Amino acid sequence: MSEADNHLMVPVRLDALRVDSTLKSRPAMADFSKLPYFDRSRDVNGGTAFVSEELVSAPFDDTGELSPGVHLHWALPDALTQSLDVRSKKDKDLEAHSEKTKGFAFPAVPNMWLITRYDGDDTVGTSYLVESDYVYPPGEGATSGAVCYPIGYENAGPREPPFRYMGRCLDEAHWDWLDKPHEHLKQVTDYSLTALGYGEPTFSAYYQNCQSVFGFKDPKPPIEGVETTYYLAGWYREAEHDFCHADIVRKHFAHRSFDFENAKKNTSCHSENGLKFSQSFNWNVAKNEVKGETDFPVKSLYFSRLILTADKPPKAQDSMASLSVSIANTATEALSAHLAEALAGKKSEIEDKLEALHLLQDLGHLSVDTGPKFREARHARGFGPVTL
Repeated sequence: MSEADNHLMVPVRLDALRVDSTLKSRPAMADFSKLPYFDRSRDVNGGTAFVSEELVSAPFDDTGELSPGVHLHWALPDALTQSLDVRSKKDKDLEAHSEKTKGFAFPAVPNMWLITRYDGDDTVGTSYLVESDYVYPPGEGATSGAVCYPIGYENAGPREPPFRYMGRCLDEAHWDWLDKPHEHLKQVTDYSLTALGYGEPTFSAYYQNCQSVFGFKDPKPPIEGVETTYYLAGWYREAEHDFCHADIVRKHFAHRSFDFENAKKNTSCHSENGLKFSQSFNWNVAKNEVKGETDFPVKSLYFSRLILTADKPPKAQDSMASLSVSIANTATEALSAHLAEALAGKKSEIEDKLEALHLLQDLGHLSVDTGPKFREARHARGFGPVTL
């Protein structure tokens, strides 16, 4: 089997949202362009305190916008969105003696994505290339539609902002720009792009967080009465970061009776070792129709297809019809009250028990006066610092 045939093809979910006029939405989870720094002449955002509340979006904030067009968002496969245990036997022995180790890590994700659009029976499509980890030069990219990404003060140059704009989309006429000097996330921060981005669990799952990284906006609306098809293909620009070769995957298998390096060279996906690899990530590798077995993949490719039918989109439904709201002094009280309504039993008792779970970290060590301490802690949760 040639190397060209020996690729692991991984399907991904691709979603689309057609926007006919500017649509209000929630913004990204945090706006890092508010971070304070000193440029060549003055303090920028000097009034911003170094607390997260200054950056994170508030509940019910609808200051975000989705511009007209077709917005595509792809979901990464589960294997790339879960941490891998990379602890050695020595690390685990240290943890048994209460010494901290860096034992879990997330794998790098594909950073090149090709989107091709076909209208009706077209045989030649329109293609775009998304470079997920492309980082704009300091001070550029604010109006490009790229997401604002923190790089840390230690990685910013003198008088440069501690954030950059990341992710770009190139049409076919500008693919030669890939050959021009430019920076990627790993060059700026020394770490690769993962599903968590800067550390936000919903980074790759929430479109506004990653719209230029794991998303794409086609400014051209679908042609009325014509079926539109989008094809998506993703891969790793650097072969050494590919999931089938990544050092993090090798470490993950190092103490699981699986010689990852030997498996890549001498085994098939359907041998004992090969099955350990695929089953660990809930992947079902199809057998080769000629050989009966499939050689261990040399690369991974990620693909999807989405068809927008020629029918007119359905009328918007009233999303408020099934909406339920719980109001309380704190978010945890509101969540407890909301869940108590859905559970059988005495509502007040269920609500107290659920609230106690949220306070377990503060109250779990107590053996006396748990009731009064619980009420005191719940009351204290209703207060917080205010920036004047």
